[in-house]
Amino acid sequence: LHSMGIRPHYDWSPSDGLTALMKLDVPLHTSELLTDMERKAIIESYPPMAHVDYKAPATIPTAERAMNKGQRHEDSSLRQLQYQLSAVYRPLDILSHELVTCEAGNPNLERYCAMLHDVCKLLLHVGASMTYARTNIALRAINPSFSLKSSNEVTYTLPLDEFQNTLIQQSAARKATRAAS
Repeated sequence: LHSMGIRPHYDWSPSDGLTALMKLDVPLHTSELLTDMERKAIIESYPPMAHVDYKAPATIPTAERAMNKGQRHEDSSLRQLQYQLSAVYRPLDILSHELVTCEAGNPNLERYCAMLHDVCKLLLHVGASMTYARTNIALRAINPSFSLKSSNEVTYTLPLDEFQNTLIQQSAARKATRAAS
């Protein structure tokens, strides 16, 4: 897949040039935030791909009305992070397009595209994880004991009918448990 070989137990160190070029010495989780102007300048330097909706999914209205202030804040924070995450796709999509268009004869193109695919897949996982968390917030707003079953088949947005079916199933199960007690 990549020229480094498979060494699952060994770290690698980037060259000084790569570190300087990519700013690899900046902490992953505690670097300074970009200003709105810096962030927008980066995003706007890459055109959006047609037919891609970069907005985070809306909160289910029934659940939003039932949310307390803390749940609304948590949902809103996750939604904002989802929107910010979606901006990452613009430069990645352009990079993918440039590679496939301009590097067609490059013998390493398949490896590069496989790595980009993995990056996109991991980013999609992060976005889906946030949607999963938002869905659980919505379910707990209706009833604190409700939660979405963990599944690898969770979609990136929860359709309204699936949300309502989950509420109905968990309400029925809770009523049955109470009746049996």
